Amino acid sequence: MTDLLQINNVNKSFLVTGSLLLRGINIRIAAGEVAGLVGESGSGKTTLARIVMGMEQPDDGHVIFDGSDLTGLTKAQLRTRRRDIAMVYQNPFVSLNPRFSVFDLVGEPITAHEKTNRTILQTKVSALLNDVGLDDSYLDRRIGQMSGGQAQRVAIARALALRPKLIILDEPTSALDVSVQAQILNLLTDLRAQEGFTMLIITHNLDVVRHMADRVMVMSAGEIIEQGDAETILTAPKHPYTQALIAATPTLD
Repeated sequence: MTDLLQINNVNKSFLVTGSLLLRGINIRIAAGEVAGLVGESGSGKTTLARIVMGMEQPDDGHVIFDGSDLTGLTKAQLRTRRRDIAMVYQNPFVSLNPRFSVFDLVGEPITAHEKTNRTILQTKVSALLNDVGLDDSYLDRRIGQMSGGQAQRVAIARALALRPKLIILDEPTSALDVSVQAQILNLLTDLRAQEGFTMLIITHNLDVVRHMADRVMVMSAGEIIEQGDAETILTAPKHPYTQALIAATPTLD
C-alpha cells in the first residue's frame, strides 16, 4: 500500500528548557490504514498530532502527507492541504464552541473552504449528521444541550465535513461513559468502511487499539520504542515498556 503519511526523523524541544519533547520520530501510515499511537499521558502523542496538523512546527525533520512536505509549505499552501486532514479531540465540550449551533459547528469547515449557499449547506450538514446517527432536530442545538456521546458525534461529523483523507483522533472515547465508547468506536469503523479514510488513533487505552488498529506505534518519553502489526505488538511485545502497558490493562477475568 502507498504511504499517506510519513514522519521522518522529527524532533521537537521544549521552548523554555530546550530539552527534547520528541526524539527522532519515524512513522509511516499507509492509505486506508488504522494506526494506533499508544503511550502514557505526557509521552508526546498530542504534540506529534499537532505537528501533523500544522499547528506546531518541528525543530527538524519532515512530515510528508500525500506526497507533499508539510514542513516546507507556506501558510496558504498549508491551509489548502489541511482540508485533507481533520482532528477529533478528547472532549467535545472543550474543543467545540458552546455558542455555535450544531449547524454552524458542522458547516464551518465547509464555508471556510468552499463557496456555497445556505440551502446547499443545510443539505450537506444534514447528510453529515445522518452519517453519524443524528437527525435534523439537532441542527439548532448547542453542545451544552447534548450528552457526551451526542457531542462527540457532532465532532466526528465536523471532521468529516470536507471528506478528509486522514482523521486524527486524540483520545476520542476517554471522556465518554463505557457504554457509549463502544458505540463511537463502532461508528468510526462503519464510517471508515463507507468513506475509506485513514485513521490515526491516539490513546492510552489498549482496548481501543485492539478493537480498531491495523498497526500500533508505542511512544514513551518522546520516542517510538516499538511499532508493527497490531496483533504482533499486542500478543508478543518485545520492549519492556510495551509489556508493562499490556500487563497493566485490566481484564474481565
